Amino acid sequence: MARLAEAGLIYSVSLYETILAEAEAEAGETDAAVATIDRVIAQSERTGQRWYEAESHRILGEIILKHNPCNPAPAEEAFLASIAIAQSQKARSFELHAALSLAKLYQSAGRPADAHAVLAPALEGFSPTPEMPEIEEALEIKATIDGGARS
Repeated sequence: MARLAEAGLIYSVSLYETILAEAEAEAGETDAAVATIDRVIAQSERTGQRWYEAESHRILGEIILKHNPCNPAPAEEAFLASIAIAQSQKARSFELHAALSLAKLYQSAGRPADAHAVLAPALEGFSPTPEMPEIEEALEIKATIDGGARS
């Protein structure tokens, strides 16, 4: 990653460092993972290279939630930031990823109406495809919520 940055290829660094943060979190190194993501987000702001910023915020939310599921507010904040960034960039797939993460959080917190409210607009215009299994997963969650609302 340092060599990429030295070569001026900083646009790739955010992707790879975000993947590194996920690996650190998976290895139980939560503090290191959060520090890595914080560094990625700060670098995005500093350099203006924001193409992966929405995903970085989403992954930050996932890491925070996994580390402290009893306090979901910081994860919710990260997911909402991810959605806002993706919407401003018109990055629909990143918006859907973040909406799915937030909907799962809302669903686990007994907030199905909020889960539906975040998923429905994010799914607009998407059709299930093998290349993006998140669409099918989001549709299944939405259908579960819709079915529960009718009962």
